[in-house]
Amino acid sequence: AERARDALADIGNSTLSDAAAVIALRVRSRTSTDRRALLREILTVATHLERRDRRLAAGLARLLAGRVALDLGDTSAADRNLQMASRRLGVDTRGSVSAPLSVTVELALTGGLLAEALGDTAGASLQARRGLAAVEDIASQIGFGGQQAYVRGCARDLIRLQVRLALRSKGNARLFRWVEAGRTRFGRPPRLRRSDDEAVAGRLDHLRRIHAERADEPDDDVLVAEQAKSERRLRSTIRRANRLGTIRRVPPTTIGDLRAALRLVDVYVAWFSPDDSVWKLQITTRSSRRRRLGSVSSIQTLVDGVSMAMGELATGRSEASGALATAAAHAEELLLPDGASDHVVLNPPPDLFSFPWSALPVLTDRPVTVTPSAATYIRPRPPGQSDTHALVVAGPGLDRAADEARLVAGQYAERTLLDPDRATTRRVLDGLADSDVAHLACHAVYRPDNASFSYLKLADGPLFLHDLEQLRTGPHTVILSACSAARSGSAGNQLHGFVTALLRVGARTVIAPISPVPDADETLGLIDRLHDELRSGTPPATALSRARSFDGPLASYVSHAFQCFGWG
Repeated sequence: AERARDALADIGNSTLSDAAAVIALRVRSRTSTDRRALLREILTVATHLERRDRRLAAGLARLLAGRVALDLGDTSAADRNLQMASRRLGVDTRGSVSAPLSVTVELALTGGLLAEALGDTAGASLQARRGLAAVEDIASQIGFGGQQAYVRGCARDLIRLQVRLALRSKGNARLFRWVEAGRTRFGRPPRLRRSDDEAVAGRLDHLRRIHAERADEPDDDVLVAEQAKSERRLRSTIRRANRLGTIRRVPPTTIGDLRAALRLVDVYVAWFSPDDSVWKLQITTRSSRRRRLGSVSSIQTLVDGVSMAMGELATGRSEASGALATAAAHAEELLLPDGASDHVVLNPPPDLFSFPWSALPVLTDRPVTVTPSAATYIRPRPPGQSDTHALVVAGPGLDRAADEARLVAGQYAERTLLDPDRATTRRVLDGLADSDVAHLACHAVYRPDNASFSYLKLADGPLFLHDLEQLRTGPHTVILSACSAARSGSAGNQLHGFVTALLRVGARTVIAPISPVPDADETLGLIDRLHDELRSGTPPATALSRARSFDGPLASYVSHAFQCFGWG
């Protein structure tokens, strides 16, 4: 941004040079440790822009100054700069802004934080509601690119503000409402069923062909550039299509709705971070309680310890079991619900979604369900669904995939079995749309830079997350026997991965591993026992719990890797 500022000034484009100057300051505001020096510099730039009557750039600079002043605890300076920003940005008496919607969101967020600092709870909540309404307008227009991730990040901060305000109330109904809103309020746009689908499908097929060419020459610079170009075009096509839709509004789930869906043996636990701390909200059919657990960094240390021990267990060393038990015992004191329960439903934040929950000693023999939201967990099973027809897929490149597929297919009277040569993307997508239960044994590749381009490896190339999102419906139960298939990324506070993609298109339960799993007898044994339990009518989380085996380090690792998501 600083190079752009200087270059634009050299060619006489002062308008864009001023905009680049503000962008440079915004970036530095995220990393600068000397906040007072930064504030002085921002005020100097803001004054310079005001003298040149750069209304939008000057308004943004004043808005940034207000945010930095808030960080310093100077509410008077924050209020003064926020008022000047409002005048520059054309805010009217009703709070409407003539500036771009993304600026409206920032203005509402800063105003809400200032009101919170001044103790004005009603004013802070009003600003947060205005900001979230603007986020909904933006999200329905700009698709799922980088700007969307930025706007979702603002939405996350607005919801955190509402959560902090709810923590001041005695009851937990309002707190649950806003914790749940953080999980569900800004879902992905509805799937499109118009001519745009053909354009998306064509882009996906072109990207598959490039992947096939790169299989022989993975480091070819021309193909690498062509793949990047193809991905950009696909994202652009999807963004244009999504502008024609609206954000799917999920009906709000109340704490009463959740209690009505829970059984007497269930306990529901949600974690949330209103600031730099982690809290736990625990709900049963009869009560609810909340508790502060500690700082985000202290919880992350515990989580990292369990994850490292899981990695050691994957090596097969016998001493790794003891290391995992020790690390998990430390973590469970804070992470687990208070009191015993037969079935635990966990609603973790994005960074805990792929945690090996069953490794915690008290949960090892219990049914555990991990759900992205309460709304996902209480979603009823659609009428007419049964376990009669199964889709069983074996992907290429795995020595035991065909054996695993035949083992699973043998348990279902009605099934479609696709061996490694016949498991094409089109056949698999058609099978997913027509089956009640699906089992896929294949390679999975997760893309942390953009989860939408993660894929399952099939006979004719990758089956992308984008492909799954074109489905009209899906099986009610899906088992992904694929390495790290349960990994998820997040944009703002929204999870995005194979699990959540399948849940969005109609799956009620997804069972998948959070880490790499071996192509070995231990994996086949767990899968065989799991389907045997499912076929007898055992609920998914209980079926997985019963299928686990701890006869040796590798069997223990596989058992902890597979988790039940959605409903259990």
